[in-house]
Amino acid sequence: MTYEFKGIKILISDVEPLLDEQTFQWKLKSVSPERQEKAVRYKFPKGRALSLGAALALDELLQQRGLREYDQHYLTGPHGKPSLADHPDIHFSISHTSHFVACAVADFEIGIDIQHLVNANEALMRRVLSDEEFEGVMLKEGKPRQELFARLWALKESYLKAVGTGITDDFPAFSLENDTPRLINRPGSFSFYEFDFPDGKGALCSLDKGLKG
Repeated sequence: MTYEFKGIKILISDVEPLLDEQTFQWKLKSVSPERQEKAVRYKFPKGRALSLGAALALDELLQQRGLREYDQHYLTGPHGKPSLADHPDIHFSISHTSHFVACAVADFEIGIDIQHLVNANEALMRRVLSDEEFEGVMLKEGKPRQELFARLWALKESYLKAVGTGITDDFPAFSLENDTPRLINRPGSFSFYEFDFPDGKGALCSLDKGLKG
């Protein structure tokens, strides 16, 4: 599943085939030693499949730029955001949920996040949502509640990934307007692109280049 918007390439992949050990070992050889080491460190097959699937998705997008993931080395920001050591002008972001991985590549800072629809309990929603967002989600029932919660979570986490703070930041400390994704209580100008995937919601945040128009 692929998207392209304003020069940003987005790829979403189902990693279930990588749960097969033979397939996993075969595909593992096509990614960089750093990503190989990271993938095999996971104890359970699902974690291994998601890690390898993320590297394979990045490889597919880098090939469109004449590069291969196998040749890359990585740097890690102060809050864990990875970047390509030899190509600082190429920015990427990775997310995973359930058995899907998402990857985006662009020429400017971005963050991507995908969230599977779940029956979230109040404790989880309170960790992600501001009071205003929580009230809006609780006005809905069933699948509409799941969809709104997943949408808000993906939008907020895509922003935090774009700015490089990730889950170290305080999710409830800032809010999004529900109808149009616009940040409240955060400085700067940000643009969002939203998309769907099977039983889930996804969002991409851009800091340096608008996604509108």
